[in-house]
This record gives sequence, structure tokens and C-alpha cells, in this order.
Amino acid sequence: MNELLRASPQGNNPVRVYVPNGCGTVVLGLHYAVQASRNLIDELAEIMGHEAIELGQAA
Repeated sequence: MNELLRASPQGNNPVRVYVPNGCGTVVLGLHYAVQASRNLIDELAEIMGHEAIELGQAA
């Protein structure tokens, strides 16, 4: 996932990943701001699942 995000064009959409851990869900605020695209979302969802990926709105 890091390689995919590093290779993505920089933008204003912050990336958050939701990871279940048995007691609840851990929210990882990654240090990436990318240019959101359907292709990027699909590739991230293939790795983590659609429910685990959130791209924030551009500032």
C-alpha cells in the first residue's frame, strides 16, 4: 500500500485507513495527501477492502 501511495500524484486528499484489531478499529492517518481517482480508490480497496479506505476532501 505504501508503494502505491508513494507512486500516486500528490494532491490535497488525506488518506485514512481503518483496521479492525479485535477490540475495535484502529484509524491510521497516513502521511500522504494524494490526488483522488477512481483507479487509486479501487487499487487501495483491492488491498484493504472498501470499508477500510477513506480519502478526505480536498482542502
